[in-house]
Amino acid sequence: MPLNEHDKDLIEAMFRDNCDVNTVCKVIPHAARRTVYRMYENIQHFGQVRKPSSALKKRGAPKKITPVMREYLIELLSARNDLWQEELVFELWCEFDIAVNQSTISRLLAEEELSNKVNTRIASRQSVAQQGVYLKELADLMSRGLTAGLNPIDMLVYLDESACSEKVMFRRRS
Repeated sequence: MPLNEHDKDLIEAMFRDNCDVNTVCKVIPHAARRTVYRMYENIQHFGQVRKPSSALKKRGAPKKITPVMREYLIELLSARNDLWQEELVFELWCEFDIAVNQSTISRLLAEEELSNKVNTRIASRQSVAQQGVYLKELADLMSRGLTAGLNPIDMLVYLDESACSEKVMFRRRS
């Protein structure tokens, strides 16, 4: 049965008063002897019955991709959204001299909630050159429509990408 906080504080106070393990076990009979010994060792090493968070072991292998590498990859994808995961592996190897698997890159992109579709949308919003091309084409279209005597509001139809997707046609949704 796990000890509650009051029992742990009582055990810590007893150890600070130089009580031995046998005395503590007599005062708190529901505490397992091994638990009391472990708390005594924690008092000796850390000065308290509970291990500090820095002394706890981390589970799993250490991460290969550091936060600096993560930021580098995100910046790289925002600048060039057409990169494949294999190319990102090569970029990491060239820049940081570290070899990672393609699955590591895939996990990183999933953690950051990035996909090719999302990258394209983000990059198109951030790309000044693409915005300039879009605005120029829109201005040309509007000027041709105005010279033909058309109302500018009647000339534009905006579609989202699902209206043009072949997958949507097969699913019979639009």
